[in-house]
Amino acid sequence: VLDIEKAINKTITHINDAPGDPWLLVLDIDETAISNLLWLKENGYKTTLESFEKYALRGEGVAVLAVKRLYDEALSRGFPVVFITGRDQKFADTTKMLLRQNGYLVWNDIFFQKSKDIPTWKYKLEHRCHLKSKGYNIINVGDQFGDLVGGCAALSVKLPNPFYEVSNVFSAEE
Repeated sequence: VLDIEKAINKTITHINDAPGDPWLLVLDIDETAISNLLWLKENGYKTTLESFEKYALRGEGVAVLAVKRLYDEALSRGFPVVFITGRDQKFADTTKMLLRQNGYLVWNDIFFQKSKDIPTWKYKLEHRCHLKSKGYNIINVGDQFGDLVGGCAALSVKLPNPFYEVSNVFSAEE
């Protein structure tokens, strides 16, 4: 928790030092905006795509408070907020409900992965680059290196995730 707080505080300081830029906040969802610690504990910290998908349908999880604070800060400054998640499109309604239950009430867009044929890191990069092409300076926050690789962000913030690494969990391609 302290490492996450430290990363978010540093991000807010960076934004304060560069006022006037057209910032856009991009957030990952799982273990970034929302903690899935309940699911991890239930599964003895052993993660599989199948167990996660069952959990995702339940619409459970809690806000990562430091990230929620960054989200609130972005909104108070008029920054657009976009979520880019590796969750499948079939979880869209449940995920939006979960975000709202945790105080993430508004966003400018939310992107779900439509095809597992495209590695998650590549799909996320394509969306970030598209947003950057609209003239935004992207603040990109995620817990996996796949959330951040490839650029198209003025500031990338890697949050610690001591529980799992996506490349070792869901797909060797990512």
